[in-house]
Amino acid sequence: MNVRLRQFALLAAFIFALATRASAEGTPDSIVVSISPRVIGDTSNEHIREVVALWTSYLNSIGDSAYKKHPNPFWSAREQQEFHPFDLAGLMLYANSGVPTFCREFKPLVLSVDSIPEGYLIRTAFITQDTDYFYESLFGMEDVLAKREFGHWRLFNAFPYEANQLCEKKQIANFTLYYTRGHHFNERLANRTVTFVDSLAKMFSLPVREHYEYYIADNIDEITAVMGMPFCLSMSTGITRPEDGRIFTASGLEFYPHELTHLVMGACGSQFASEGIATWQGGFNYHEGSLWQSVQDVKRDLEKANAWPLDSVIAHEWHFRSANLFYVVGGMVASLLYKTDGVKGILQFRAAKQSEVIPTIQSLLKQSNLTVGTIWKRYLLSTYKSTKE
Repeated sequence: MNVRLRQFALLAAFIFALATRASAEGTPDSIVVSISPRVIGDTSNEHIREVVALWTSYLNSIGDSAYKKHPNPFWSAREQQEFHPFDLAGLMLYANSGVPTFCREFKPLVLSVDSIPEGYLIRTAFITQDTDYFYESLFGMEDVLAKREFGHWRLFNAFPYEANQLCEKKQIANFTLYYTRGHHFNERLANRTVTFVDSLAKMFSLPVREHYEYYIADNIDEITAVMGMPFCLSMSTGITRPEDGRIFTASGLEFYPHELTHLVMGACGSQFASEGIATWQGGFNYHEGSLWQSVQDVKRDLEKANAWPLDSVIAHEWHFRSANLFYVVGGMVASLLYKTDGVKGILQFRAAKQSEVIPTIQSLLKQSNLTVGTIWKRYLLSTYKSTKE
């Protein structure tokens, strides 16, 4: 057995004892997990009582600053070593706000605890209630598994289990591609993915992982189910986890250059750089595939925002409804930096922290007082010049 994993598990077990005691004592701010009548009827089963208590303790353990680096005593030690952050569905549902904040608005209700070969699948709905109009609204559902690890019940991601239930798979080079049953697999596009990743990594002298996983579904409901969320009200068509080498996409495509760029480039110093570089390489969604087409699609928004300072776009301080503008302006910046300073310019943009983004762009482009209009004009001129050469 892996010694580090055993040490991690022992530390988690120690924290488990402390956390379980604190959870039992309770606090006024404790998260109350309701249980559906279907599950209440099963609570005579000792194991079901234990795994529901485990899930409740987990939700009460991670606080508003979710996914701290110390071990979580209720989650699998092996998965905490493998996945960063480790709770994939939770990352999508409540990590941005933190569990206490999220659960004050969306109350957890355990819908079912179903037996599976290795343990149990716990399905929880997160529901808000409008007291003025007496109706309930479902935000999302999360599936987690409860299995034995080192002799104790621990929580696990449901997505490997769901993927095995819902998907076929195909190996191409260092990519394992999982696709939902009924999806027509396009091997030509899958080969483009391998080529794109190798080429981009070589271009920026970045490492290529020995193994990647690419999950493909034809719609958002299918991909959220694969990820361990039977329902999620707010979900993108592409989610990339470069830390784990995984992409989840509802595009129905084996080639998604925007998300593949995230996979290769990894963590950036700012979201603006991360989305900008990905949009430069692959447009802002899977329909476009090119920055130029994306620029044409938000032309009207660019005209409205012509005089806006660049830092207001980076800070999302717009008075218009176009999140895509954030992506496209970032893409134009990345394009200009590459044409001005090549790979070096992109890598400096990638490394710059949020507070350093504007000074970095100004220095590399040798221009102060940057606005959306000046970036757009310079991009159009550089693109026109490129077509003439």
